[in-house]
Amino acid sequence: MHNEPLAFRMRPKTIDEIAGQQHIIGKDTALYRMISKGHVPSMLLYGEPGIGKTSLAFAIAGTTQLPFISLNATVSGKKEVEDVVAEARITGKVILFLDEIHRFNKLQQDTLLPHVEKGSIVLIGATTENPFHSVNPAIRSRCGEILQLKRLDSKDVIKLIERALHDKERGEEKHQSR
Repeated sequence: MHNEPLAFRMRPKTIDEIAGQQHIIGKDTALYRMISKGHVPSMLLYGEPGIGKTSLAFAIAGTTQLPFISLNATVSGKKEVEDVVAEARITGKVILFLDEIHRFNKLQQDTLLPHVEKGSIVLIGATTENPFHSVNPAIRSRCGEILQLKRLDSKDVIKLIERALHDKERGEEKHQSR
């Protein structure tokens, strides 16, 4: 039995399940091809709240099968970053999803720099702020991609609703028959 909300259960597990954002992760984009081959560049994702930044990060991790750690900068600090660095030393490479990256101060962001530079940490930072103003220039320069997500159009929303209604493993059909 699942206790998670439907939106959580329906979160895309791979980049092929992403709805919308074709300008970023469509099958004809360089980013799609790189991730499909297991190469994930560090990147910054920005856009309004609820637009899919977290879902995209989880889908990227699910596609590559690399170790994935998710932190939120509003409640995490240097200690949590050090834990990620330790994990990267053990596994060789880890994807760090840092939500609200703009909340980290310059020193906290600088802590990530050497590890992002050498590739032991693949940083996927997410922000609702303009990263060109809110993220340390040193971090921005190490991110291969700075991507603005867009609202889903009605076709994408319909696709998500249909998936939620008919996905036997994660959707509503399975959970209504309790």
